[in-house]
Amino acid sequence: DIRVKHFAWMTPEDRKAKMKIREKVPVTGINAEHRESVFKPAHLKKWTEEVEFPSIKICTPVKNRIWCLQEFLQSVTKQDYPKEKISFLFIENDSKDETLKALVDWSKKWKKKYEKIEITSIKFQNPVPQNPSTEHQFSDQTLANLTWMRNFFLDNIGNNDYIFNLDSDVILRDSRTLRHIALSDRDIIAEIFWTRWDKLDQQLIPQVWQFGGYHISEDFLAMLRVKGTYTVGGLGACNLIS
Repeated sequence: DIRVKHFAWMTPEDRKAKMKIREKVPVTGINAEHRESVFKPAHLKKWTEEVEFPSIKICTPVKNRIWCLQEFLQSVTKQDYPKEKISFLFIENDSKDETLKALVDWSKKWKKKYEKIEITSIKFQNPVPQNPSTEHQFSDQTLANLTWMRNFFLDNIGNNDYIFNLDSDVILRDSRTLRHIALSDRDIIAEIFWTRWDKLDQQLIPQVWQFGGYHISEDFLAMLRVKGTYTVGGLGACNLIS
């Protein structure tokens, strides 16, 4: 194995012996740099933990969420994940309640615990009034606003390994949620939760779907009830993207 042969020169004596051999062969450029590096002692990263956690930016749009914001923030702060590996980006848009003030107060309390907390407040030119009875029936303008915010999150991932798109009305009941999804080693993945989209729904349905706008089948639902990782056509509300 070529790696075994290469690592055989790791002792100082072997490095010196290899340099004497290499010095007889004229090299330039990157080959010369590599030859010089062989003689230098190896600098290994300090081992501190069994798992090296990826850095994550939690991205959340918020609008008129004072009714659930404290519970949402509490569930996030209770996640069993290194806080120095977490940053936040909130987009508060067109709120009529105390959502923005509550976010600012929370950020002042927690900013020293986390890598970074950012709050962006915007006013859309065409804000869409919220109606609790039709909250999950999205108009074209609502979809346009949401698309802009999701793209803003992607454009501002910074040096983080992932962004975690998390809706502000999704409460993480299990403190292992972020750890579980981050260590799955997937480019894009969602935690599944089951909910009713409005008060008239009798059946709990997942926030992922097979294809199209929101196409699901009984076979698809049966599959999701078994623990595992599955390919789906669409997802939302609680997803990790590299």
